[in-house]
Amino acid sequence: MASHSVAGELESLLKRAAAASDANTFVQDNLTRHLTRTWAIADAVAEVTGKDLPNGGTKQTIFADYPYDVYAQDGGAFATALWNDVIDARRNRALADEAARKALKPVSRKALKNAARKTARR
Repeated sequence: MASHSVAGELESLLKRAAAASDANTFVQDNLTRHLTRTWAIADAVAEVTGKDLPNGGTKQTIFADYPYDVYAQDGGAFATALWNDVIDARRNRALADEAARKALKPVSRKALKNAARKTARR
């Protein structure tokens, strides 16, 4: 259950990051909170189950659905990996918006003929 919660929170974070108008402000407001919450949940699960937190090399079951190996790397590497994914989410959203905008543009007959000609050559 906790694993799904952490993975769901990450998915929500990336969606909100993609829609945010300013990536730096979004990260300042949300990244530290997400990292802290992720580690706090892991600590709570370790305490409840009576198991120690991993020292690296082994992935805690709480992070089974989470794409990062949280305890196998230091906090800076974890934050950097998450930051890169936030940037990727924003870039992918921008590319999708651009493709949707281009799809709505009317296409001239000449452009359609040229496209058909290029397709026929392939």
